[in-house]
Amino acid sequence: MTDRMLGRIKLEGYTTFRELDLDVRPMNVLIGANGAGKSHLIALFTMLNQMIKELYVARAGGADRIWHYGRKTTERRVVALWWNDT
Repeated sequence: MTDRMLGRIKLEGYTTFRELDLDVRPMNVLIGANGAGKSHLIALFTMLNQMIKELYVARAGGADRIWHYGRKTTERRVVALWWNDT
């Protein structure tokens, strides 16, 4: 059995990210100004975990809080994850 590691994250319309395409390495450091989206990127993994339990959207305050500028502005929402074999 091979170990799998997250290799790439692509987001569209998620919180502060209109678009994000990020290659993920074995070690990643998030650096940026306040409000740049560091915490939102980390919260993505909380969202994915809680979505499995069907709780995240309600606890986050509704869809308008998690989609980029809310449901009425953001027509397309994308979260794509790629896994690499190690």
